Amino acid sequence: MNQSVNNMDQNMSLMSKNMTTIAVKLNRLDDISKDMSQINTKMSVLKPMLANMQEMNNNMIGMQKSMLWMQKDISQLRSSFSKPMRVFDFRSIFIIFLI
Repeated sequence: MNQSVNNMDQNMSLMSKNMTTIAVKLNRLDDISKDMSQINTKMSVLKPMLANMQEMNNNMIGMQKSMLWMQKDISQLRSSFSKPMRVFDFRSIFIIFLI
């Protein structure tokens, strides 16, 4: 009888330790859940910022394309001014001034 009481006491002690271990692990899971919630909140703030950065990147690409077109236009203007004007061009300009 005394032996069975000791066995029950040992079993109760083991169950208590197991319950404590489970409680500690549940607390850790709760902490992890809170951390994940904070990360999710921060990500929700970062998503619009990322969208703005992508829009800025697209605008910069558009500006680069515009600058390349402007460089092309400028080089074409330079080449057209470097060519000597033909006599026909002088006459047409002179006629326009007379009118």
